[in-house]
Amino acid sequence: MFYYQSILSAFGIILVEAAFPLESAFAYLDPGTGSMMLQALIAGFVAIGVTGGIYWRRFKKFFTRNKKEDGVGHKK
Repeated sequence: MFYYQSILSAFGIILVEAAFPLESAFAYLDPGTGSMMLQALIAGFVAIGVTGGIYWRRFKKFFTRNKKEDGVGHKK
């Protein structure tokens, strides 16, 4: 039991240290990296918009009635 408890506590300490580091990490981000991050952000917004549009059309279609047009495919 003590073995598993010590492994679990060590894992918890590592997890907390990784989530909340005590020192700042400095890194060089070149313009290409910034461009890639911007593209990923824009792609995420576009994906959310397209998905929302698809489900909005399905939602609207579910609650609207079909209106048949006169003169198209109907005999009078």
